[in-house]
Amino acid sequence: MVAILLIASAAADDYLDLVEGIEARRAALSHRWSTADPTDRPGLLAEARETVEHAIVEELLPAWRGTPWSFHGDAEAPGVEPVACGYYVTAILRDAGFRVERGRLARQASENIIRTLSPRPTIVHRIGRTAKASVEELADGVYIAGLDYHTGFVVIEEGAARFCDSSYVDPVAVTCQPVAESVSFSSNYRVFGPTTADETLERWLEGRPFSTVGGHR
Repeated sequence: MVAILLIASAAADDYLDLVEGIEARRAALSHRWSTADPTDRPGLLAEARETVEHAIVEELLPAWRGTPWSFHGDAEAPGVEPVACGYYVTAILRDAGFRVERGRLARQASENIIRTLSPRPTIVHRIGRTAKASVEELADGVYIAGLDYHTGFVVIEEGAARFCDSSYVDPVAVTCQPVAESVSFSSNYRVFGPTTADETLERWLEGRPFSTVGGHR
């Protein structure tokens, strides 16, 4: 038991270092953004987009993989404590540097999580489509995905789409799978919101909070 606790503590320290590194990169970009000429800002937005997507895809999603699922799980960091789907999504957003109300946001319907972060014109709805068809027209990037009763991230790279979620079906843990193979991606209704729309990135760069859309839950 002591050995398990020591391993968990070391993993938590490693994760904290990872999150602090992401925040340091956000802060450096934020300083450059605040002093940039208007002509330089499109380039900084592109750099911010690359930074956020790298942080989510290459650092945060792999760190959480294997963390067990529980309907009431609200783990603050990956490891042995369980995490529900909404708490998983909102932890990733928070740790990527988005100033979200993690606890309140995690308890919202999945579309409200999306509407909190993504501007309405960028949100895409798909009804009655197969898993593969629902993502075919989406550009490469990282999306929050809202399903009938579930949420997670869709990551599209070179046209290949994966669903990353805290899955309530086998393996009953955080996983990333091709959308066509993911049982937990099954849904009649799907909605997608990009994590790196320009308006979203500007708020990320400026460290401004995202007001939770939805009722008090």
